[in-house]
Amino acid sequence: MQSATFAVLVLVLALGRTGVPTTGVRASTAATPRFLLFTRAHHDAPFVEFFVDYYDALGFDRILLLDTGNHSLLNVARPEKLELHHVPNHADGLLAEYLHLALAARAEWFFTVDADEFLVLDAPSIGAFVDRVEAAHGRVDMFYFRWLMVDHMAPFCAEEQPFARMVLGSATTPHFLHRHIVRTSLATAVRPHCIDTADRKSRVRVYHDGFMSTMRAGAACGEVNVIARGAREPSYADSALVHVHTRSLTDMLLKALGTKFEGKGLLSEPGDLAALILQAPTMPSELLLQSVLSVVGTKAVLAFVDAVLLPRKLAATFGEAHASREFLTRRLKALLTVAPPIVRARGMCVQRHERQSARDMLFALNNATAAKAAASHATSRAPPTNVSLREYERFAHAVASAFATEGRAYRADPSKSLLIDVVARTNAAIRAGAAAP
Repeated sequence: MQSATFAVLVLVLALGRTGVPTTGVRASTAATPRFLLFTRAHHDAPFVEFFVDYYDALGFDRILLLDTGNHSLLNVARPEKLELHHVPNHADGLLAEYLHLALAARAEWFFTVDADEFLVLDAPSIGAFVDRVEAAHGRVDMFYFRWLMVDHMAPFCAEEQPFARMVLGSATTPHFLHRHIVRTSLATAVRPHCIDTADRKSRVRVYHDGFMSTMRAGAACGEVNVIARGAREPSYADSALVHVHTRSLTDMLLKALGTKFEGKGLLSEPGDLAALILQAPTMPSELLLQSVLSVVGTKAVLAFVDAVLLPRKLAATFGEAHASREFLTRRLKALLTVAPPIVRARGMCVQRHERQSARDMLFALNNATAAKAAASHATSRAPPTNVSLREYERFAHAVASAFATEGRAYRADPSKSLLIDVVARTNAAIRAGAAAP
């Protein structure tokens, strides 16, 4: 398992930080907001500017960003809408720890998403959407938005492609998980994918995927997910929460190397990843993908599950018509047509930032490999070969090709694919690692 020292080194190099993250705030000067977005950024330097500008364009009056990296010099369209706090990274506990900041804004509506999630609606703004639904159905307490997964399996992020073209050209998958926007007056706590209310037994009016329901507040998160798993097929009729789960292979590796989330880190030593990068161009696609899943772990496994396995499972539940790539592309294209113009004008990242992060990652990887060789006193052997950016790019292109090749092979005949066993073994290793003291 990778050392804590290596993970810290990757964080420092890739994000440009020196020392412990500091606390601080640059406060927005906007008036009391109607719609507040509460989010966090970590390893997101190439992406966070587009994210902020997108939600600004969608009509969020205040964007409260918890920054656990070095995002203090953001070039955003309207900085007066951004409230930036520099905080330590406490993983899934971060939003709960700083919830008081969001509640203090006294916004009418409160929405939590991560920096890789984009709400697209069949209305030009969040305000127009909420007003239209309430005009048709009366007061709504919570709006739930279903994930639509996107995995962009390319070496680097797609700066050269407008966001809309990138997501339409990537692997898309329906999902049963959601995020929701709630009336701030009801919110008292926040968990991953769920905002809790003070009176959990009270009845709330919930809008989800074109339908109104009345539910017990404390059970709404679970009930909506149960409905989405099997009781109601995904329609994406008027909304989708586009979750760009894989923004690039480089981003996938950076997250695996630097994550604080339990069970989502690299499964092997840094030297194993370095060796795999050097060997990749000569490996058959199936063997290469097996090796990537086994070495990288959850981040790679989930990308394959999203792009290949989950659609088949949902098609068996809801029918091919509601899980096919053609259906999802058609619905997503319709929603993106109404989305703010930024999705058709800009890519979602600044690629030069990600390329620099890749260089820093390789520097840390090479140092860790050399340090391990020195510690083992293997002085009689040649020193380990450093991985260059060109070799890394060849590796990333080979992995992207392998994902596409093996995905097509699985869809054609799952019984002949060995990848199911690899995914199962990798998941077992992840669970074993999480259970270890």
